[in-house]
Amino acid sequence: MSPPLPLSVCLIARDEERHLGRLIGSVRGLAAEVVVVDTGSRDATQELARSLGARLLETPWTDDFSAARNVAIAAATQPWILSIDADQELAGGSRPALQAALSRPVQAQIVMIDRLGPDGAIVSSLANLRLWRNDPRIRFQGRVHEDIAPSLLAMGCSDWPDSGLRICDHSYVDAAERQRKRERNLRLLRQAVLEQPDDLYLAYKLALSLPPQASQERDAQLLTTLQRARRLPAAQQQELPFLPRLFAEALNSLTAQGRLAEAVDHCQGMTGHLGSSLDFSAGRALARAGDAPAATHLLRRFLDRPRDDMDLLQHDPDAQPTQAWYWLGWLASQQGHAEQAEAAWARGLEEASPRQTVTLACELLRLHLRAGRLDTVAEGLNDLAATATTIPHALAALMLLSAELSQATGDIDGAAQFADLACQQQDDRAAALRSRIARERGESDPALLSRCAQALRGRRYDTLAERVRLTQHRGLPWRDTLPAATRALLARS
Repeated sequence: MSPPLPLSVCLIARDEERHLGRLIGSVRGLAAEVVVVDTGSRDATQELARSLGARLLETPWTDDFSAARNVAIAAATQPWILSIDADQELAGGSRPALQAALSRPVQAQIVMIDRLGPDGAIVSSLANLRLWRNDPRIRFQGRVHEDIAPSLLAMGCSDWPDSGLRICDHSYVDAAERQRKRERNLRLLRQAVLEQPDDLYLAYKLALSLPPQASQERDAQLLTTLQRARRLPAAQQQELPFLPRLFAEALNSLTAQGRLAEAVDHCQGMTGHLGSSLDFSAGRALARAGDAPAATHLLRRFLDRPRDDMDLLQHDPDAQPTQAWYWLGWLASQQGHAEQAEAAWARGLEEASPRQTVTLACELLRLHLRAGRLDTVAEGLNDLAATATTIPHALAALMLLSAELSQATGDIDGAAQFADLACQQQDDRAAALRSRIARERGESDPALLSRCAQALRGRRYDTLAERVRLTQHRGLPWRDTLPAATRALLARS
């Protein structure tokens, strides 16, 4: 049997007897020690930890995750530390990756965390700083969403490569427990923000932690936090490791509301001095706003970056080559460059997920539609419908293309019906089509126009133009600033 590696596995626990055995079993034989800090268990957690050979410490719970975790890492005796949660486990077969990680001449490394659903399948993955050298200068900060990044940055350390390790997270299996933890974390975050109102990181984490029913508060919190970050000197902005993610989330919030001109302003104000870390987020926002030259430049620069140069920890979660190729193709199609669009979407298909495959396939069929090859589009839709109906969110893409095909054949009633179905999935382009049909027919039913207005957000410069037209069709004024591409479309109509 191979000897254990020079690693301390550190965790905090409270009433975790049903999970602790699985966790300790996953690191048995790999780590030289396991340090468990109990914060007040009422079940058999403490007895189980001792029986499994862990070092057990106790500390009172003070509504502060950093305080508890720092007790654990202060007790670690090995050269390296792996921080883990009691309801997680190290993925099987990790010894080779762990051996390689512990031999790297770096201070800290990223670990990928796979959140598992009830069926054991991966629901989502995220990167986190969980592996680092044992150094008394490295400590967690933050009452909740605790992080060692500030300690590392204070040491002048910002090189955090991917360790190659993966952790399986079982906390998402139990829906009730998941909701309880979210509510607890949100309460602690609000408390922390009140205690430290000038802390941008806490404000950022609060925005991301707000539930869907608090969308207005989330949007306001994101924008306010980004504006605060923008007021900092450029050198200080570069020291904020979470800024690319904050930038991406704020842009997504603005574009979801149709506030494309504001998104463009943030892109122009920030991309010049923050290097390439914002390329994808800014490129997509500028593509939505119709600024083809600037968007194309940034998206291609994103694609030219080496894969291992991507910031796994704080980057835009949507920053994928397939997404970049999609927007390059869409820009080309908007400019009438069908061959360029086809080439870009074909590249995107090389690494596309099932959902992305449906989206790209529909765009390729849309090129045939514009060329008048209606039979080809109908056949392609039939093929997609046979395989894509089980893919989440694929129905809206199919319904939109069906509506456009019906419109091309002169079946306006059918087009309206298909567009209505896609609108139920909150599809912005379908809402724009349904709005256009209503206006061209002279429809004045307040309920219909209200439904169109609710679904039509204007997330792209062309759908935003239709939102303006619909607003005016309803006899209402439009007061928001518009991007140049939208103004140009309105001037031509």
